[in-house]
Amino acid sequence: FDGIFSTGFGVSAALLGQPDMELYTLSENVATVNRMANVVRKPIFVDADTGYGSVLNVGRAVREFEKAGAAA
Repeated sequence: FDGIFSTGFGVSAALLGQPDMELYTLSENVATVNRMANVVRKPIFVDADTGYGSVLNVGRAVREFEKAGAAA
């Protein structure tokens, strides 16, 4: 696929200077993806493997990432 992959480690390391231990929030991840979407034209694939909680949280996470410009 010709696209950009936003990794959990990449976000954690760049944003917090920490390893990928799910220390950043959904809001922080969404904001990072939104900044990426503002400067690239390729599809962005997002690492959101924990879903940020229950099934309801997963649905919210998907909607938030879609609004931020994520493709998958």
